Amino acid sequence: QLTVHPEEVEAMIKIYERMLQDGRAEAETRGVRKDGSAFHKQVVMVASYDVQNNFLGHYCFMKDITDRKQTELQLRNLSDRLELAAKSAHLGIWDWDVVNDRLIWDDLMYELYGVNPSDFSGAFQAWEAVVHPDDLPVCRIALQQALAGDRDFDMEFRVIWSDGSVRFIKAHSLVQRDVQGHPLRMIGVNLDITNRKQAELALEKELLRSKTLFNTSMDGVVVMDFSGNVVEISPSFAKMLGYTVE
Repeated sequence: QLTVHPEEVEAMIKIYERMLQDGRAEAETRGVRKDGSAFHKQVVMVASYDVQNNFLGHYCFMKDITDRKQTELQLRNLSDRLELAAKSAHLGIWDWDVVNDRLIWDDLMYELYGVNPSDFSGAFQAWEAVVHPDDLPVCRIALQQALAGDRDFDMEFRVIWSDGSVRFIKAHSLVQRDVQGHPLRMIGVNLDITNRKQAELALEKELLRSKTLFNTSMDGVVVMDFSGNVVEISPSFAKMLGYTVE
């Protein structure tokens, strides 16, 4: 009892009872050192019987696992911070087991792709099924290059939701390999960039329209910088002065 943490007494009783029932019990719990400091330990209890199967007592084996538990806590805290950062940035996270073809999505990935989790098979083909057909060949090539180690998978592509709407996705991933360099897993993030792409397309259309008006306008148009230097002139302006645009 001197080595049992006060908050773990009931847990240790349950471990003891399980050992009496099954002949063996194992658990992770906390203990107390002579100086009063707490530590984590792995406990294994094994029952001892005589030849008539009468219970004689038990052996108790303990291992200090404080360092491991502290590492687990640090990793859990890091994971929580990464999850918070991903949610704040609206990033979907995916993990593809290349060897076993097992694809895992977090909740946001289903939202980004407009997919119901119950309809997702959890294989690579499930991702391919929602990628826009015109973008799929390029994505496949980029994935193969990433698996071969020729480049990172850093792509922009379109996906088609079940309602027919099209969304733009930005994807980036890293490849984990074995000691021989064979790909084992790909871990990546996805971001919906639809609003940005739509704005870019709208700007391109406006620039094209402006350029068309600039080149076809019957009025003379001249563009100058703040120093008064001519940057560009329309064909009609050049014609007025008897020059060519060049």
